[in-house]
Amino acid sequence: EHLALTKPLTKIYNVDTPETPETPETPEKPKPSVGPAVFCGLGVIIGLLSAAGGTFFILKANKCI
Repeated sequence: EHLALTKPLTKIYNVDTPETPETPETPEKPKPSVGPAVFCGLGVIIGLLSAAGGTFFILKANKCI
């Protein structure tokens, strides 16, 4: 605690829970689809190919190749 405080400001919260919690049956979660991962992978591949192609054409325009 800080020296300027006249009384401590620390608060402790306690939650009372039953000893035998009643857990309802949870339905099975659906399996995640592969679609978003494939979409992301294709986007990365297309981006890398575009960067490589752009670099090639810039170098070709400057007659470095």
